[in-house]
Amino acid sequence: MSEHIPNILVADDDPDLRRIMIDYLMDCGYRVWSASDGEQVLALARENSIDFALLDVVMPKISGVELIVPLRLIHPGVIIILLTAYGTIPQAVEALRLGAFDYLEKPLQLERMQEIIERAWGARGGYVQMLKNLTPREQEIIELLTEGKTNGEISDILCISMYTVTTHVHNILTKLNVENRIQAALLWRRYGGSQEIST
Repeated sequence: MSEHIPNILVADDDPDLRRIMIDYLMDCGYRVWSASDGEQVLALARENSIDFALLDVVMPKISGVELIVPLRLIHPGVIIILLTAYGTIPQAVEALRLGAFDYLEKPLQLERMQEIIERAWGARGGYVQMLKNLTPREQEIIELLTEGKTNGEISDILCISMYTVTTHVHNILTKLNVENRIQAALLWRRYGGSQEIST
């Protein structure tokens, strides 16, 4: 895993399960915060750097699924894993569409939880490194792609030729090993706001 120790926010309204998860994750070497409802999740996220959020789907005030979008606005690179005893395929599809990384079913298997965290963290580290390899100009352009700008609009905004924009976009797709602008934009939206990119 990365040298940076992941910061994990655990949110579940069951205090016993929350305590078990916290103890296990701390024994694994992670930094852990905990919350019992959705409002506490958002308050902690605003005050701390969060790499992972393990969110119970059913919680008081704000559900785990409803937290996905606001959490990702606060921390664009956060990896969200939902916890549920009553998962359904439509619910899972919607959660993944909103930006969740994966689902964990209850009763929780702690080893499985750790496997998912390590897999997600490893993938994140690889994507972050690829994004770091973009030049400052390429980062400007991928940010504009994420906003839905066309090559012509990017050309006007950055005062560079269409040919130059097209060349940069091609280089971005090659460096990120993706097939199209949408995939590149999704990677930037998910990982481009992380501290590793901005420092």
